[in-house]
Amino acid sequence: MIFSTVVALDFPAYPGLRLNYSTAGVLEVAFSSPPVNFWGLNTITGLGDIVQKLRNDTDTKVVLFTSDVPGFFVNHLDLLITTFDPTVGQRTAQLLFDMSTLNQINIAAVEGKTRGAGNELLTYLDMRFAINQCGYEANTRRTHGGRK
Repeated sequence: MIFSTVVALDFPAYPGLRLNYSTAGVLEVAFSSPPVNFWGLNTITGLGDIVQKLRNDTDTKVVLFTSDVPGFFVNHLDLLITTFDPTVGQRTAQLLFDMSTLNQINIAAVEGKTRGAGNELLTYLDMRFAINQCGYEANTRRTHGGRK
């Protein structure tokens, strides 16, 4: 059952993302872009492809978002993108909207700090759970350092 789902979706390896089907019907998408899981072009492109493949998938019931980077869930936009793409904002907004309209239940298991794009991502998911220590960005117009 798990094998047929993986083959049917045919996910390639995505830079900065790790996919796992260890439980039938559950796709884990782990952000894996050390040192702080910046939101970058690889994130947008990889998640965009995953969302498009999930559109017609009836085997996957839940998409669980986690992080492989200790202390961080997802951070803000990578400001050191070598060739800045002016469409990043629009592409991110479209991606988040597309994620919110999937048939699968989208859940975040947040462990660590989340800021900027990571905070935006959380607002578009169906459920969010704080695991151990986490720090959400507060909309105070000041840089947020998270909790210890």
